[in-house]
Amino acid sequence: MSQSLKQRITEDMKSAMRAKDKQRLGTIRLIQAAIKQK
Repeated sequence: MSQSLKQRITEDMKSAMRAKDKQRLGTIRLIQAAIKQK
């Protein structure tokens, strides 16, 4: 389950980068940091 979540975050990050969506990128980075801490 966590692997599919990471894949989804990666895809979301790619789309955010394409859209140049800085706010969304920041949110995704926070989520990734929270996942790494677990």
